[in-house]
Amino acid sequence: MLVGLILNFVGLNAVAMLFWSAVVNEVLAAPLIVLVVLLTSDPTVMGKRVNPPLLRWLGWTTGAPIRERCRSCRST
Repeated sequence: MLVGLILNFVGLNAVAMLFWSAVVNEVLAAPLIVLVVLLTSDPTVMGKRVNPPLLRWLGWTTGAPIRERCRSCRST
């Protein structure tokens, strides 16, 4: 709460900060999902606890629409 008060007194717009945090989240979400899927599917990293094929498929099908959404936002 104290940080919010300080940001308000500095003159930063809370709505603009929320907007830009959503933009950063959208840009970073797809590469992070790809990284997590790759790391959890690698037996040298995970040992015996690698992702089963269903979870690997869910990871890829989650990352692809986010990547396409981010790509379409950059083109507008």
